[in-house]
Amino acid sequence: MSIDELQSSLVVHEQKLQRVCSDDEDQVLKVEKEDEDELLLMAYEELHEDKRSDVWVLDFGCSNHICVNQGMFASLDTTFSHVVKLGNNTEMKVIGKGVVKLVLKGISCVIGNVYYVLTLKNNLLSMGQLQEK
Repeated sequence: MSIDELQSSLVVHEQKLQRVCSDDEDQVLKVEKEDEDELLLMAYEELHEDKRSDVWVLDFGCSNHICVNQGMFASLDTTFSHVVKLGNNTEMKVIGKGVVKLVLKGISCVIGNVYYVLTLKNNLLSMGQLQEK
């Protein structure tokens, strides 16, 4: 499945969810711009208690790709430091930035500008960041 096909199916799924949840005010995410901090928005359902560093969540709301496993980086600049803020105002420290090489169905994909964050449970692929390329 290509990225465009995957993105189209996720958009359709998101639209269906929005129709179902449109009447429930509690499920609407509201974001207010504060300072110059970046805001990472994500939806996550806890299925396992363990940290899964091999799972990548495709996320339309997050601003940057994030990897929790240092071993997945082909190159990593550990001098890079930053802070990302989640939708619930939790801040997480970025302790590096680099390139991750993924192999999907035998095809190698190189993802650049990936933040290294230890405190998140799963890796995030920012669909917005992928669209910019």
